[in-house]
Amino acid sequence: MLYIVRQYDVDIAKREEETHARDYKWHVGCDVPCLVGGRKFRDVCEIRADGLELEYIRLRFKNLPDVEGAKMVQWRGDIAQFIYDHLSRHTQD
Repeated sequence: MLYIVRQYDVDIAKREEETHARDYKWHVGCDVPCLVGGRKFRDVCEIRADGLELEYIRLRFKNLPDVEGAKMVQWRGDIAQFIYDHLSRHTQD
């Protein structure tokens, strides 16, 4: 599973004094979560991946910081936005 966290949702959680921001889930072979009208998020601040989705990222993005052997990896900031921007419905494109 791949979890996508937007800054917008982090800000709402802080304002409402919640402990966690909403996250969006993505699986290899599925459509990428986006705004109504198909516009991609421009404020992704965190990506967490495990399982097939982590394998997808490791195979597709060779130069990302990673923890070898980790079962879940987290990226933040510009790297998270980059990953989100380049997710695809298909594993080969």
